[in-house]
Amino acid sequence: HETHVAAVQKLTQAAGQLKPATPEWRTSIGTIMDALNKHVTDEEGQIFGLIDQVWGQPRLEEAGQRMQQMMGAAGSKQPAATRRTR
Repeated sequence: HETHVAAVQKLTQAAGQLKPATPEWRTSIGTIMDALNKHVTDEEGQIFGLIDQVWGQPRLEEAGQRMQQMMGAAGSKQPAATRRTR
């Protein structure tokens, strides 16, 4: 975790030295986004791996159904411009 945080902090500091909206700045922001996505993916893998070990299949399925319901309700309330499209 600390390694990811340190890397993103370095990238953010470097991006802060660049002129916004330049190709170099955009590339730097893309690199920051990639690093953050990797960090989130790694963390989710660790957390969901532990949950899978602790919870049984019925509880996992129930949690999945609840999350889908919440996401469906939240998605219908968000303005279209802020909804994620993955």
